[in-house]
Amino acid sequence: AAEPPRWSYRGTRLRLADLPPSALAGSIQYRNAATALAALEALAAAGGDDGAAAQRLVAALDERMVAAALGRVRLAGRFQIVPGPVEWILDIAHNPPAAEVLAAQLAERPCRGRTLGVVGILVDKDAPAIARALAPVLDGWFLCGLEGPRGISAAELARRLEPLARRPILAGSVRAGCEAARAAARPGDRVVVCGSVHTVGPALEWLGVYSAA
Repeated sequence: AAEPPRWSYRGTRLRLADLPPSALAGSIQYRNAATALAALEALAAAGGDDGAAAQRLVAALDERMVAAALGRVRLAGRFQIVPGPVEWILDIAHNPPAAEVLAAQLAERPCRGRTLGVVGILVDKDAPAIARALAPVLDGWFLCGLEGPRGISAAELARRLEPLARRPILAGSVRAGCEAARAAARPGDRVVVCGSVHTVGPALEWLGVYSAA
């Protein structure tokens, strides 16, 4: 496979060349890393105690330090990949722009099998817009009920997603949705868990138990 492209950053103070990609997956991470560096520069220009600390950090930064940080960065639930015969990808993607980014990242990372979605979305979110972004990249839907004051039943979520989520399998909980997706998946498939932190969090807990079994 081809090596991921290197990149450079040119800000108001920093000039950094030949940087490696972030350890986080997806081409969006080049933009995210540049945004983080720009935010640090803006903080350094703001003054005050925080600004002074940021000024010292900006003055110390060089390509080696930034490259090391990019290689170590970890963020649970943001296109987090759990490898295996069936790959699991967990991404909170709780609004339409995030779902569009997730769909683009999935398109950049094709798999030889199907892409199954374990999806749970809170009642006050724009579920149809999230589903419209994901529909082109999902081959199967496992819709999960979520508990709490902002929760929603799987049946109500399915009603909101008609006709975008075709022939969904309904699950009363995220754990049940993960179990159903695992049972349906074949080697070479992948399972994408998304829609809310209330979906990804329980799925990560379930995957920890499942992986250790």
